[in-house]
Amino acid sequence: MYKVRSKMKAATMNLRINVLGARGVGKSAIAVRYLTKRFIGEYSSGLDISYQTTYTSGDGPVKVDILDTSCQDDCQASCHDVYDADAFVVVYSVTDTDSFAEARRQLDNIRSQSQACAPVLLMGNKLDLDHARKVFPSEVEQVAEENSCQHTEVSAAECHVLIVNSLHSLIADTVSALRHRGRSVKRRRSLFENVSRKLGSVFRRKSFDDSSPTMKKKILRFAHNNRHSV
Repeated sequence: MYKVRSKMKAATMNLRINVLGARGVGKSAIAVRYLTKRFIGEYSSGLDISYQTTYTSGDGPVKVDILDTSCQDDCQASCHDVYDADAFVVVYSVTDTDSFAEARRQLDNIRSQSQACAPVLLMGNKLDLDHARKVFPSEVEQVAEENSCQHTEVSAAECHVLIVNSLHSLIADTVSALRHRGRSVKRRRSLFENVSRKLGSVFRRKSFDDSSPTMKKKILRFAHNNRHSV
């Protein structure tokens, strides 16, 4: 007599991470380093770019949407809420005090406009330019402690290992926090589905030949099927 065992496929959790920070701090370089381990030095800073990857936790796959935000607030307001996410990476440059001031502003916005307990990674980039440092660890550690967030310094130009490990840690903490709060794994649609629906409604109202500024704003979406294991 044979016993038939039925295996239930683990439900996929959808997770959204928004990457915030001032222009030129290396947000795109960090996102691409995490996804591909490659470094690309130049990016268009006027576009919001969405990436997708899958992270494998002990309880099953986690579908991760990573939104690399630009500095164009009008486009952000029309396409998505940059503070609507499960976790955040706030990037600053260790060589630029203004970028750290912007990072602090973003932390204030996250805590006031999103879930107060959303995990946050405060990431200082351009560590390879440490000789030109203007933002010092003691100041950053105090800000990180005040906002209950992780903090690390990296060089997107030189190495991917610390970036990958830090993002993995952030995702693992976020998954644990969501499951601890009993949040449904089907809590929200993929970022790609949300953006597609919004763009679709715009395109139904206006033709592709419309020359208005709002129609010229684009969101580039790149799907990366990299799988990351704990």
